[in-house]
Amino acid sequence: MRLGTSRAFADRVYRALGTLSAHRPRLRVRLERAPQEARLAAVRSGTFDAALVRLVRRADGLALHPVWTEPLIAALPADHPLAAQGGDPCPRALARLPLRLVPREANPALHDLIASAVPGWTPGPPFTTLDDTLADVASAREPSWTVFHPADAMPQDRGLAFRVLPAPRVPVALAVRDGELTPPLQALLEALTGTAPAIAGPTPAPVPPRSQVPLPRVAGATSP
Repeated sequence: MRLGTSRAFADRVYRALGTLSAHRPRLRVRLERAPQEARLAAVRSGTFDAALVRLVRRADGLALHPVWTEPLIAALPADHPLAAQGGDPCPRALARLPLRLVPREANPALHDLIASAVPGWTPGPPFTTLDDTLADVASAREPSWTVFHPADAMPQDRGLAFRVLPAPRVPVALAVRDGELTPPLQALLEALTGTAPAIAGPTPAPVPPRSQVPLPRVAGATSP
């Protein structure tokens, strides 16, 4: 069985596959990394049996089964007063700090989610790539902040402070072809929904992912 995924889901996927192997030892799952649109297209074409996706409300020809929700992570300068307060940041306080927000044309679902969660947010310098934007937040003379999805490995930069936003939660779903939730896919779905939030310590070692392969682009998905 081929599962489309990304590095950001690694911890929970590895733990789910460890649970799955204990109950279904003959069931083999091959992890395939690809961009989200390509993952959806690969499920629709039959190249993948299923794929994990974020913030997708509907996609033509596919059924979306909720598996978990994730928080959003705020990054701000480590020496900023909001970082010194500790705890979850107040959206009203963050709204006064210039926000480096992912462009709507690049990720409309994430852009709209953040904009609605932080009413009256202050536009800041442009968001480029995540790595470059985080570096700019850490080093720029004028303070700013940005928001991103949880990553498999958080950046190590003493100039940054990371805070979990109390809301909203980001839905993650398992996409399969409509009407084709086979017993193996049902077992995978149950293993994924049964994972707890990330914990410290080593993770089980599933079948290693292959290198990314060219895949067709998606048609009919409403978010990236």
